[in-house]
Amino acid sequence: MKRSASRTWVASAIAIVSSVAMVACASTPGSEQDQSAPGSQSGPLGELVAAAQEEGTLTYYTSQSPGIVEKLVPAFEAEYGIKVDLLRLNSGELQQRLNAEGESSRADIAELPPDFFVSSAELFVDLSAELVPSLAEVPEDLVGENSVVTSALPWIIGYNSDLVSDVPETWEDVVDDWAGEYVLTEPESSNGYMAFVNEIQKAFGDSVVEKLAANAGQIASSGAGAAQQIAAGEFAITIPNYPGQLTPLIEQGASIDYVLPQEPAVVLPITAGILANGPHQNAAQLFLNWLVSFDGQEALCETGLAGAILPPDAGLDGCVELPEGWVTYALDVDEDRRNELLNLLGR
Repeated sequence: MKRSASRTWVASAIAIVSSVAMVACASTPGSEQDQSAPGSQSGPLGELVAAAQEEGTLTYYTSQSPGIVEKLVPAFEAEYGIKVDLLRLNSGELQQRLNAEGESSRADIAELPPDFFVSSAELFVDLSAELVPSLAEVPEDLVGENSVVTSALPWIIGYNSDLVSDVPETWEDVVDDWAGEYVLTEPESSNGYMAFVNEIQKAFGDSVVEKLAANAGQIASSGAGAAQQIAAGEFAITIPNYPGQLTPLIEQGASIDYVLPQEPAVVLPITAGILANGPHQNAAQLFLNWLVSFDGQEALCETGLAGAILPPDAGLDGCVELPEGWVTYALDVDEDRRNELLNLLGR
């Protein structure tokens, strides 16, 4: 499986509730900070650290892969001694939760696909390098008015290496050469999978979309379920999928692997913002600052589940490879376009 530091240029555009406890190391803003304390810093960042440690906790809502947050949360807590209360839901459920809670949400920071930060902009604070110092190191086109890209997830072709010797390199290879032997993730299960069909149509035309569902051996309700099916040998290939669904199974010894098609060169950006009414503003600023810093991106890459946002010369290793010259795909497929695509899929 091929991995490298990612190249990133992109326009900004199950529920599990867990608390990962750790003793908070508090220091009073403006006082001399104990340099042996977790996350000790000097200057403006030191003041932010001290204020965040005074708050001692934050609440983090995210749609990130469990394998990612299970690594990031303990790494941040170990660095700064600040307790993180975690709520992880899929993106649709999390958006509903945040909209329902509105200004009464207990969340301090939320991490979701980028369209939510446009549709619910009033829930979030405007970002700046003064508020989140590490933004100065992030490519400008990854920073939006109220959110910043924290990781990038490419679509992949997953396959069972016991069943596949001539590995398909393109989406067309799968559709044309593996009819009846691949699992297609249900396009209507999420905006991301419908966006895949949209991008396939734009790249290859109607005929490939028409065959996409017709040639599938089965339609899976989720990418996670499709990954399990190829690991069990029920089917040879899963499309489209994400590294986060396959890597944990690979680490458990499953005979599966994946390839990264270069066309279309589009990925899902995961973005984060700070809730305007969150009770722990300093801790939220510090957490977001850490997520997009070298240390946070290094922890992300260590999961092997996502691509980093810092440029290749940052020196990160182990990040999931992204297509060259990648751009974000459109999640907001309108109803007319959606119906057009569903008709091509035979719905």
